[in-house]
Amino acid sequence: MAIFQKTRPHADTVKKHSITHEDLKFLIELQAELNTQDNMGNADPLFWAIKETEETLGSEDRWDEKLLLREETLMRSLKDVADYINDTYDGDFSAELYDVALTVYYDDDDGNGRYSVGTWDDFDSLLDHIEDQDEDGIWGGFRVVYALHRERIVPDTLFLTHKDCEDHLRSYGYNYSQDAHAFAMTAIRSPRYEKLISLLQSVDFTGMLEDLNETGMPV
Repeated sequence: MAIFQKTRPHADTVKKHSITHEDLKFLIELQAELNTQDNMGNADPLFWAIKETEETLGSEDRWDEKLLLREETLMRSLKDVADYINDTYDGDFSAELYDVALTVYYDDDDGNGRYSVGTWDDFDSLLDHIEDQDEDGIWGGFRVVYALHRERIVPDTLFLTHKDCEDHLRSYGYNYSQDAHAFAMTAIRSPRYEKLISLLQSVDFTGMLEDLNETGMPV
């Protein structure tokens, strides 16, 4: 059963003003966007939110992607591993990526230790092998972790037009996942929102602007 909250409306203290030329120009531009944008198969009353893929670390029993973690660095590919090793170990270990194979070099009794893996899934064997060879204990700390991915609508995102949503992503995309995108939705059974969108789509704001200009008010 729904929970209904007790609220206490307060006095309306917002200062009012007569509609201006700038107000009407804004409404005319907004109306044009609302009435010409692609609805991407969704019905009015339309609004736009941001959809992205959220990643959480899961268990080995249920996962979408296998990752490697050392300290706070997540590695998703053999290239990530090669870059991390070469940036971290000052020559005690080095790595080379050739085509799809990763080779890690290290000093052993003969001075030329090396171990290669050909796929991301083989990386467990590389961890075990080099850990056995690492007498100085500088290699440890790697662990395999598992990621779960799920799509979600980002909370607190609502835009009247597709353009507004994409402009927001251009400015603030760093706050979202790499696959974040504008997502069209319909406000189901929201009569006041439906009425508002209908008014924005159908009121003759251009005629209102012409009437305002005829009064001689400065534009």
